[in-house]
Amino acid sequence: MSQTELINLAVNVASIALIAISAAYWGVLLKSWRQSGVLIQPRFEDQKVRVPRAAIAMLFIYIGATVYSAFSIIAQTGPMMGAPSEDDLILMMKGDLKTKVTIMPMLFASILFGAKSVTQLHRLGFHLDGFLGQIRDGVKGFIASAFPVVLLLLASSSLRTEEKIHPLLKLLQEAGWGEITMLVFLSAAIVAPLLEELLFRVILQNSLAEFLPAWVAIGISSILFALVHGFPDAIPLLAFAVILGTVYHYRRSYLTVVLIHMLFNIFNLVVTLLSSEQA
Repeated sequence: MSQTELINLAVNVASIALIAISAAYWGVLLKSWRQSGVLIQPRFEDQKVRVPRAAIAMLFIYIGATVYSAFSIIAQTGPMMGAPSEDDLILMMKGDLKTKVTIMPMLFASILFGAKSVTQLHRLGFHLDGFLGQIRDGVKGFIASAFPVVLLLLASSSLRTEEKIHPLLKLLQEAGWGEITMLVFLSAAIVAPLLEELLFRVILQNSLAEFLPAWVAIGISSILFALVHGFPDAIPLLAFAVILGTVYHYRRSYLTVVLIHMLFNIFNLVVTLLSSEQA
């Protein structure tokens, strides 16, 4: 068996194994829910928490900075007609990374210094209580996400044409190993999970949950999370976002949802890269 065939086999076996384990895990979860009426054990009895107003202000600043960055790139490259070139994508990626790395410490600071007590920070998800348990919850959440995401991915497969592949994934497929790959991994596997969980779960979802039922807050933040990733990726990512929002709501761990997000992105990036290598 050639190296290409071995890589292809390994990718397929790993993907199928993850989906099978995820489906089995859902069976265990549903059985437990029927017996006890609890799907996820809540960390706190009262799940509501006030988000520092400075953090909400920073959320709007980030939105403005993102829009400004996009317009700056258009001003440098001109309006993009059709698919962006590799150079344009690299410029966009570096600009996006610069914006995220700049705003992220400010978001953390707005929460840290805006919180009125350590208890408030704990309820927002910033704590190391049961550290290994938070890691375990992250691995379980990643496993649980695979099955529903694949179901929606299959359901929307007719919408996923070559032209609609996410530009960064297409760039990764074509570039192989190198500087571009490192940029994609830095953005998707580290920066994006840290920032997006801060924005969509810690700030947005909690802010909505202050005056809306929890399931509505999870739904709205999940829909917005899915939409910012573009169509048709938004369809399977909606299931992923609902899992992230639900796990965060009950377990109150920023570390857990970041780990779920990181494992999910890393797995998809590795599969994409290995598949392009064997192709």
